Amino acid sequence: MTAFLKDVRKSENLRTNWIRWPEWQMRWNDANDLATCVSLLHYGMQTEIASPQEDAERLRCYLLLAEGHLNSKGRVHGAITRKAFKTVVDRSYYRPLFGSYLVTLPPSGVAALLRFFRPKGTDEGSGIENIWVPDAEAKTKNHMMTQVNEELLNWLFAIWYGDFTYESEFGSRGLWPRNEKTVKLVNGLRPRVLEILHAYGHGKLESLLDKSGVVTESKNLVYQVRWELFTPDCLTMLENLALRRGKTVREALVNSSTAAKVLLNVTAAQQLLSEKQK
Repeated sequence: MTAFLKDVRKSENLRTNWIRWPEWQMRWNDANDLATCVSLLHYGMQTEIASPQEDAERLRCYLLLAEGHLNSKGRVHGAITRKAFKTVVDRSYYRPLFGSYLVTLPPSGVAALLRFFRPKGTDEGSGIENIWVPDAEAKTKNHMMTQVNEELLNWLFAIWYGDFTYESEFGSRGLWPRNEKTVKLVNGLRPRVLEILHAYGHGKLESLLDKSGVVTESKNLVYQVRWELFTPDCLTMLENLALRRGKTVREALVNSSTAAKVLLNVTAAQQLLSEKQK
């Protein structure tokens, strides 16, 4: 990444939304003054892409450049990281960051998002890298950060409840079908969702115990807790998260572990349901 930040000549403001992504990359590698870098970043997400692979590569590039934007040091590095972040999350520059187009990309696209929005630490409520949670009571609202928080949480809950829809995406060379490897990755992310919600805090992990709407076989809409979504790998993750606050799950519960509370509620409910089915 340091190659991206070299000093050089002054350049004109370049519109790049009508060029292809490989050409943008060449211009980026040749750019070595801040004005050119910011200009390229401004239009880079609107470049023409020829394949899902290029689309994923573009997303990964922007997220790499935006890494650490909240605490970047130096005028040049700070300007680049902040511009990259704003461009990739702002809908006026790009489509929704967590859109259903993600399953048309190679798995590297989703993996890049998971790496960018990763837990800051192992403690409950330690936070998520590259974002902060806006104060709902604050007089001055940070609309962009509020939007990113909402969209990240909506994406995580959509994955958890299996509501992440699959849509095809049109590239310049035709229809892009969904990538089955990416679909498989997304369908296996529930344990990771638990880990991220645990780090996010603010009651989001516990909210999985809330009732949600389910359409029954008779086409009726009922509201119930989705106990069946807590598969064995999810229970293992909850136990691991709980044991960060105690030597046993019960001890963790005494130490106010939300993961322990969720785990004990789920195991009790699943045991009860199992006994009823006998």
